[in-house]
Amino acid sequence: TVDDAKNYATLKELGAAKGVTYYTPAPAKDNYAFVVTKDFSEKNSITTLSQLAAYSQKNPIAFGGTPECKDASYCKGGLEKVYGMKFGAYKTIVLSSQAAVDVLVKNQYVAAVFNSSDGVLSPTVGNPVVVLKDDKALNPNDYIVPAVNSKKATPELESSLNELSKKITQDELLRMNQETQNERRPVEKVAEDFVG
Repeated sequence: TVDDAKNYATLKELGAAKGVTYYTPAPAKDNYAFVVTKDFSEKNSITTLSQLAAYSQKNPIAFGGTPECKDASYCKGGLEKVYGMKFGAYKTIVLSSQAAVDVLVKNQYVAAVFNSSDGVLSPTVGNPVVVLKDDKALNPNDYIVPAVNSKKATPELESSLNELSKKITQDELLRMNQETQNERRPVEKVAEDFVG
């Protein structure tokens, strides 16, 4: 469901039954993101999936996606059903890879699917792609949520993790993932710098 509050309440209920306590979700998300090049976005004034769907009516789009994306209700299948998007060629890609960005920039397809938390989407790297707004909520939000063993849960731990959690914005998550994925910095060092 796209109801964040309902999803969180359900998660807490399911967690309690398994001895897991969930704290406040971070603002950052890790769900599917649909991207186009900045040049394409600016040239065609496209910033949302609805606008891309309208464009596709006269110009069926070549699309880059994973094998499972092809028929999935939250990916290409959903783009067709929810947005009415028209597709031309479907190119199989490695999800959220620099190679996928490179091929997109070379205009081998118009749009592609990525993970919204992937480091290749970080604005700090001067990325030539933009994430389109999912204006019909095709993908529910997958927030990053602190989880602890209920036997170890304390008010102090909750307060500390909630403070840390609220600092994990989308930009921070992208920056950290860019450092570990693209720059190959050790995860421990990136985490230490973030908590610092």
